[in-house]
Amino acid sequence: MRIPAASRTPRTVVYVHATDIVAGGERSLVNLIRHLDPARFRARVACDATDEFVAVVAASAPVERLRCPGFRPPGPAALRAVRRLAQICRHADAAILHANTPRTNLYAAVAGRLAGVPVVWHCRNLLEPGMRDTDRRFAWLPDRIICNSAAIAARFAGSRWQDRVTTIVNGVDLGEFRPGISGAAIRAELGWAGRRIIAAISRLDPAKGHDVLLAAMQRLAARCPDARLLIAGRAAADPEARHVALLRRIESLGLGETVRLAGFRRDIPELLAAADVCVLPAAAEACGRVLLEAMAMAKPVVGTASGGTPEIVQDGVTGILVPPGDGGAMAEALEILLRDPARAGSMGAAGRDRAAAHFTIEAHAEKTMRVYTEILAARGAS
Repeated sequence: MRIPAASRTPRTVVYVHATDIVAGGERSLVNLIRHLDPARFRARVACDATDEFVAVVAASAPVERLRCPGFRPPGPAALRAVRRLAQICRHADAAILHANTPRTNLYAAVAGRLAGVPVVWHCRNLLEPGMRDTDRRFAWLPDRIICNSAAIAARFAGSRWQDRVTTIVNGVDLGEFRPGISGAAIRAELGWAGRRIIAAISRLDPAKGHDVLLAAMQRLAARCPDARLLIAGRAAADPEARHVALLRRIESLGLGETVRLAGFRRDIPELLAAADVCVLPAAAEACGRVLLEAMAMAKPVVGTASGGTPEIVQDGVTGILVPPGDGGAMAEALEILLRDPARAGSMGAAGRDRAAAHFTIEAHAEKTMRVYTEILAARGAS
């Protein structure tokens, strides 16, 4: 006899994640967990992470620590982690094992085989020069691969396993990020009342393009003396050294009064509310979460015409896209939006509409749960 859907016990999804900081991928995972339909799926998390991330996740789902050392070659510590992850799946009666980071993909693939649990990989990273695409090479291992942009999915084009790939762009919580939030406190904190503020919120790693942004800001400052740049975030690798390097660069460009490094912040909605424009200068971004958040708050955005950014930002409609690494074009785009508040406002409103139509967290969670359901149906376990 078929059990009515309303009376079924929700199935458990074990998420495995490895991180050193709380950034876009981590926030995407937490948002997904918070928006799973509790009647259908419930989450457990196994992670190799800082206390900070564990505390954030623990507010929404049970968490277990799992040390995930390097997998190449698979030494004793890696094998212990695989066995432990398989044990976690068995004890949780897991229906799905979902790997959220590249570092955990192979752990999940092997542990899933041991525990008899289907595996999902969530691919969020573009390849950098010299990198080997191990995800494509081992794409036969997971049951499904979720990519957060078509730019990521393109890595698997022509592969024998490309039919296992699904593109699901990140989602944003329209209640958390909304136009009515006040940025007055942030402007007062910065001492920038009456200034035109540009916000750049991301990790501070070199690949995020802050050096290009600072060069653009040097040009812009000469033409728009009231423009100010707020940079928030921290680097994943050697954060103190990177912070110092950026400070030195700011001073060398004569931008000490124009640019502020705010460090890691949790009050992202308020930072965006204080801004007139949001910029993401990375040469290639897989799926820039801050772009979705800024659009949800009706802020115009400037990004690069590369990676997954053109899938989010409609050039000339919700923001302006510029060539990667082109500080001059970036300065020009920022100047256009700062000097024309009406155009900026129109782009911001269009961005809010686009976020509501295509990028809600509810739609993201539903599409992800649909993948889980398809996997279980294929295994006769729905």
